[in-house]
Amino acid sequence: VRLVPNPFFLEVRRDYAIARRGLPPANAILFMSEPVSYGESQILEDTLAFFAEHISGADFIIRFHPRESKNKHDVLIAKYRRRLHIIKSRRPFIVDDLARARAVIGMESVALVAAVLCRKKTASFIPDVSRSLRLPFPQIRLVRSAKGLSILL
Repeated sequence: VRLVPNPFFLEVRRDYAIARRGLPPANAILFMSEPVSYGESQILEDTLAFFAEHISGADFIIRFHPRESKNKHDVLIAKYRRRLHIIKSRRPFIVDDLARARAVIGMESVALVAAVLCRKKTASFIPDVSRSLRLPFPQIRLVRSAKGLSILL
């Protein structure tokens, strides 16, 4: 038996280090959108409302899952645009968004693992108490309500 490092993990760390070069301190909140069956739009709305209340004017990046329309959350974005600087990511590589983020929120995306590898404060927002976090990384904090997002402040 031989232990071999995960090549994905190595690539994420290397590419992140390259993406961070020359950037100002990371200060944005990054939301990893993904098509889930338990209310992604409500999770995003709760997240936007929380940060609009606690960090008004903050940069808030929404990174869409490749299967999602880039216009999916336009109504929510319009609702919170006056209190947050909301950016729809169009960057092809996840590390480019991670390089600008100080905290990352998602549901169950493997992108949360990439965030942990880049040493970001990371939360999995799953309000359904019957669901558990299936990503085996203790650095990913499971939150059940918007109030739980305070761990990212």
